[in-house]
Amino acid sequence: MSTPILYKGNETDFSTLGLGPLRDATSALVTEERNGLFELKMKYPVKGYLFEELKNDRLIKADAGNKLKDQRFKIIRITKPIKGVVTVYAEHVSNLTQDLPLEPKVYYSGTAQSALNTWKSNIVDEHPLTVYSDISTTGSGTWTIDKVEHARRALGGVSGSILDTYGGEYRFDNYHIGLYAQRGDDSGALIAYGKNLIDLTQEEEIASTYTSVYPYSIVRNEGDDSEELVVLPERYIDSEHVGNYARRKILVVDFSEDEVATEEQLRNRAKGYIEQNNIGIPKVNLKVKFVDLAKTLDYKNLKLVEEINLCDVVNIYYQDFGIHQKAKVIKIIWDVLGDRYEEIEIGEARASLSKSIDSTVDGKVNPIESRLNIVQIAANRKNKIFRGPDEPQNGMSLGDLWYKPIGDGEVEMYQHDGNSWGDPMVTTGMNNETKKAIKDAKKVAEDAGKSAQSTIDDIDEVVTEYGVTSLKDLFAIKIGEEEFETMFYQEANAIGLTYEEGGDTKAIIAISDGLPYIKGEHIVLDGDVIVDGTFTVSDEIFAEEMNISKFTTGTLNAAEVNLINVNAKNIVGENADLIRASFNGVSDHLHLNSAGLVASHSDGSETRLTSAGLYHREGGTNYETSYLNDVFTVTGLNRQTSNPYWLQLPSIYRGKKFKAVAVISDAYGSTSDNGYYNLPMLRVVTFVDQSRINYEAAKVPVVGYMFVRDIRNNFVGRRHIQVQVFVSY
Repeated sequence: MSTPILYKGNETDFSTLGLGPLRDATSALVTEERNGLFELKMKYPVKGYLFEELKNDRLIKADAGNKLKDQRFKIIRITKPIKGVVTVYAEHVSNLTQDLPLEPKVYYSGTAQSALNTWKSNIVDEHPLTVYSDISTTGSGTWTIDKVEHARRALGGVSGSILDTYGGEYRFDNYHIGLYAQRGDDSGALIAYGKNLIDLTQEEEIASTYTSVYPYSIVRNEGDDSEELVVLPERYIDSEHVGNYARRKILVVDFSEDEVATEEQLRNRAKGYIEQNNIGIPKVNLKVKFVDLAKTLDYKNLKLVEEINLCDVVNIYYQDFGIHQKAKVIKIIWDVLGDRYEEIEIGEARASLSKSIDSTVDGKVNPIESRLNIVQIAANRKNKIFRGPDEPQNGMSLGDLWYKPIGDGEVEMYQHDGNSWGDPMVTTGMNNETKKAIKDAKKVAEDAGKSAQSTIDDIDEVVTEYGVTSLKDLFAIKIGEEEFETMFYQEANAIGLTYEEGGDTKAIIAISDGLPYIKGEHIVLDGDVIVDGTFTVSDEIFAEEMNISKFTTGTLNAAEVNLINVNAKNIVGENADLIRASFNGVSDHLHLNSAGLVASHSDGSETRLTSAGLYHREGGTNYETSYLNDVFTVTGLNRQTSNPYWLQLPSIYRGKKFKAVAVISDAYGSTSDNGYYNLPMLRVVTFVDQSRINYEAAKVPVVGYMFVRDIRNNFVGRRHIQVQVFVSY
């Protein structure tokens, strides 16, 4: 288990515990995307020991993966408490680059390392950043202040950025910025699509995969400014994977900028384009909960999966398509408290330059990425419907719709206002009562399904042909072909919609005999759902976050449940103190309560170990105690404040806020001086210069000397003394 540590915003030494470990945190997740988002999200109770120390601009140190350790995150937002818990949002310290402007105009050229050096040296303000790159290709470009407002955008996110020019993958290690041709390793891990991992997002991505390319080129004649359209006689070229799909999906590609003037040039360019852009190979993003992934792998491979890091390459096998390809880990969510992955995402990085390495940057622009949005004509034949992750930039008009997938099967809908898209519009063991509720619910569902299916079968006997059937007590419309059919029906005691594939009913929305019924392989409720009554689930519930005011269960198998940050005051049982141990018949006892770990003694006093330290409590008063105590003797000491003697303590004191005091043990010191009897003492001084103690190095500045007068010549001077330094913690 790992614990995040809190520091002041201006801290420079992170080898210490700073303001303290955030042990009371109930959750701490670090999210990092390939060339993009890098942030920490933490939940912390208002009754936590360091709650009052949580402030904007303070730093949290936490691990961010198997390899990326001790990363620092700056707190940028703290929410209001909800049920006694706040959510703390912190961004990686490398985001400092968003606050640093560049010189008004910067020109760079050469390798990526040269470009990064130029970038670093042209940052206007002082900064702690260091840079490195292993990319040897050369390039050049210019950044101007009107297009590159801050140093972050020059790294990536705009045309002409370092990432746009050289490609690669960034690795942010606190203030060190590395750009690598390949940040990760080829891990060899196998993810078997369609066999051990399936989700709705994958299917949607496959459905939008292009199988063929329809190339064209517009050639402009310089003499008369006329234009000639060059196309292929066969019109399109298939990829080698076209046979894996039920029907073609053709991508139209313009090669005019490539100066393609003949059919043969166009054909060769299209074939190259198909190979370079993996036309016909589905782009799949697998969002994998680590625990779920581990269940799908043999034990011998488990360690391999645990060692996967961001930008590592894994193998994906599409069983149904006979395709075997490699894909990158493009996003990780690291559970800081559990020292493990909460989730990893494998597949294609999303193109999002406007939110990019400001948020996400995906490297050099791939020509196909700008063409992946699908455009359809709306039912009114006037407006367009755009579908895809990238914001449409051209051809929009008032009333057009854009459906933007945002992951986990979710889609945002935007409507164009004529100027812009605007904001998006739209346990183990059960008690008998629970068993009965589930049994009853299953019976109701079974009866409703039988009733709805019976009604549909009866109507099918009447509606033998496609079209409209209107009888005295029945109205039905049936539309379809041999493979797909849909039907709407209404009668006195039933109304419904059905969808069939190959004669099998796949989906039903119906009311039959007064009972509403919905059936489908996947049922999507896109919005807030209110259940006014008992909500019974007969199988399993999967939810990232659940807020439940009351939870009742039978046998809870602790081997399958992790409980963290349990409030002992809210535990009901035979022992309200949770832990109580007697010491072999002695009246003293040890128990845990809100004060901490308390040892009660027979005389009524207590010894308390709390997050604030070790205390002895007697008569209602806390007396601070120490567990480290040492005495050090310094002989021959003759040092003033300007040049103290630096006493080096044992290493166990390093990084601790110890206490140190000095006392005189011998006014005449250890130095033999036969003339001491002629030197009466005028003044003796010794102390520890508290303001100059070096806690990190465990060094104590000791001042000590004695003023004497020589009665033989009346000379006044300093002499050595011997002191003892008492140190405690």
